[in-house]
Amino acid sequence: EIEVHRNRDTDVDKQLREGFDQIENHYRKQGRMKRIDENGKVIEDYGVLLEEGPEVERVRRIADDLVPPYVDPADLRVYVVENEEWNAMAAPNYSIFVFSGLLDEMDDDEVAIVLGHEIAHATHEHSRRQYKRGMWIQIGAVAAAVLADEAIEDETGGKATQMGALM
Repeated sequence: EIEVHRNRDTDVDKQLREGFDQIENHYRKQGRMKRIDENGKVIEDYGVLLEEGPEVERVRRIADDLVPPYVDPADLRVYVVENEEWNAMAAPNYSIFVFSGLLDEMDDDEVAIVLGHEIAHATHEHSRRQYKRGMWIQIGAVAAAVLADEAIEDETGGKATQMGALM
């Protein structure tokens, strides 16, 4: 017997989901999946975002069989991105993006393996853990830089040590 349960909901989890809801809504509004920098410049255009059609229905059908019992299948949002690459990604808000190139080359069982992997990312706090790890690394680097600045009286040596600590 396998017992499953939902991971805890922290403030970080909620913030990540809200942030990814905004990103997902932007993709839907644009009808494309694009990565944009803080100045609004397109870094990468992945392709047209499909919300319906045979490919989306195929992915939805497969995903519905994989959703853990503590997740409402209606909460899982599935999209297909018109892109010949083999790729798929999941966000902590339960949105799943599968590239059409992957669907073109895989049977349903192979797609299920990929979707299971992506659903695990969404349901097992992987984004939160990565975010928190990055936050602690930044805090540690700043603390090391401050300590280095205080420990070395020579301004040039202090700055060099700060840069080394940050690196």
